[in-house]
Amino acid sequence: MVLGAVAAYATAPLAMTGWGAVFFVSALDNATAGLETLLTGKYQQTATASFISGRFQSLGYDKESSDLAGEIGDMAVGIISGSAVARLANENPLVLWNRVTGR
Repeated sequence: MVLGAVAAYATAPLAMTGWGAVFFVSALDNATAGLETLLTGKYQQTATASFISGRFQSLGYDKESSDLAGEIGDMAVGIISGSAVARLANENPLVLWNRVTGR
């Protein structure tokens, strides 16, 4: 939960980029689910995992398999978008600014 909040705060400037926005939203989703789990003592699935799980259930998969697919999908979103953001953060700030502004 704390890492999700830190990641959301740290990537806020990169949220103007496509991958930065995905990572920012993913980090907020994880932080929110973590906070709710902390406050209630009951596991709270992230909105991303819940969405993916729901799609699998609509295709006829059982709840347990769908939830597993949702958790794996949620992790994949964080890993892929985090890697892209890390790559963007290592670029020259002027190059990044030009990408964001379309110059």
